[in-house]
Amino acid sequence: MVPNNHKNLESFEDNPILPLDQELAKAQGVDHISCFGGKSDSPNARCALWWTGTPSLEGKKTGYIGQFTAIDKGSASGLLEQSCHILAEHGADLAIGPIDGNTWRNHRLVVEGSDRLPFFMEPRNPVDWPQYFIENHFHIIANYSSSTVDLSVPLENSSTFDKTRHRLIEKNKILIRQIDANRFEEELRKIFIMARESFHQNFLYQPITETEFIATYRKIEPVLDPKFVRIAEFEGQIVGFIFAVQDMEGIDQSGKKRPAIIIKTLAAQRGYHFAGLGSLLVREVHEHALELGHSEVIHALQYEHNTSLKINARCGAKTFRRYALFARKLKP
Repeated sequence: MVPNNHKNLESFEDNPILPLDQELAKAQGVDHISCFGGKSDSPNARCALWWTGTPSLEGKKTGYIGQFTAIDKGSASGLLEQSCHILAEHGADLAIGPIDGNTWRNHRLVVEGSDRLPFFMEPRNPVDWPQYFIENHFHIIANYSSSTVDLSVPLENSSTFDKTRHRLIEKNKILIRQIDANRFEEELRKIFIMARESFHQNFLYQPITETEFIATYRKIEPVLDPKFVRIAEFEGQIVGFIFAVQDMEGIDQSGKKRPAIIIKTLAAQRGYHFAGLGSLLVREVHEHALELGHSEVIHALQYEHNTSLKINARCGAKTFRRYALFARKLKP
């Protein structure tokens, strides 16, 4: 069931569906652009399809449906049927969407919401879209959630974290520092190497190029506070990092309330030597946010089988939005 109370909605009344930008399609490696209904320059529904280089899932070849947009149920149904047929023709056993060719890019739909307004960089979609997928023989294949930590509530387990901090920093000689804004691109290149190794076991993982990785984070550079981008190093190598940014959607123009801090990306080296590093990086963001007068931190868009949810439990995080990725079997 998809509740109708979330505010991550878009309106197409003054926003007609336009053909997908060819330069964007080329940059994202789109294999085919699928349109349904309407006119060629303004279809009723549109999406992009990927089948080249998509990963296998449990031995099944996947095909992706992304850049999805539709003005109504009938148009969405026609587009999804048409797209699944095309993917099957090109060897896909399983159609997955919405996903823009790679989980590094936009993917998933809001399926359960709250009265809380969307935060910076959060997915937004009309409330009917998840139902469009379900009614066309798709099922949920992955769940995600966003949660918030109230910083006015005293942080628990302080002594435990003090011990973790001492063990990692004093005993194991791990250095934790903020990103050097004057060497931002150089820092991103080092982070990319660590991220590529850390995320390779993630659900539907596919690598992206260093160029695309840097371009992605360059977009948010103007709003980054280096103090909220923490890097952990061991013997000169990056072994963990956390990217957090202010909720630019939630800035109080009166200046009376500081916006939430959004934890966008977290990665930490596995292994006994680094045990607890992810939790410590999150804790440092929480502590710094509190020092600067922020009242909450958002743990954003977390895969619900990720070990990072254990960190949420220790922080007292409360879920306020859920998202999903959908799949449809194409062949017997």
